[in-house]
Amino acid sequence: MIKQKTKWIGAMLSLMVIMGLLSDCAVSSSDTEEYSPVQKFVYRIGNFFSGAAGENALTSDRRIKGDREFGKDNYVGTYQAEYNNFSGSELLFGGAALEREEGNSLKVTCSLKIESGTAKVSWHSGDEEPTMLLQKTGEYSDTIELKGGWESLRVEGDKFKGEIKFKLSDS
Repeated sequence: MIKQKTKWIGAMLSLMVIMGLLSDCAVSSSDTEEYSPVQKFVYRIGNFFSGAAGENALTSDRRIKGDREFGKDNYVGTYQAEYNNFSGSELLFGGAALEREEGNSLKVTCSLKIESGTAKVSWHSGDEEPTMLLQKTGEYSDTIELKGGWESLRVEGDKFKGEIKFKLSDS
């Protein structure tokens, strides 16, 4: 099954490259208004496949410790959890879209209460160093600008006992 999916994805990516070459250049800007229909199509197909890859990388609902509700996509929603001796990490929101239909600004609000152990909440964006949002009891609220490519909100714990609440929305 995995080999079939890999072949299918490879074939689609090859088709996208060929179409990009045939259309004279690849779309490299989020503003696609000035591009031909073929270039727009290639861009949208790329956005679809990169978004699907990001979807598969998030921690599944059955493996997360709390209750997650997604909004319009995997970048927005709410999460609430009580952890008891949690060691590991959870990727709760995010994806790999080149450009979101709802825009690339996210309002992130979260609270962290640590009773014991350690915990940290961070935003990961491609190859850049993660941005630490919280690593001690407290609250965080700010706007994050998506850069395109794989990005995610991550919780990491080491014998963590406590509570976390998140709300991510379009800003």
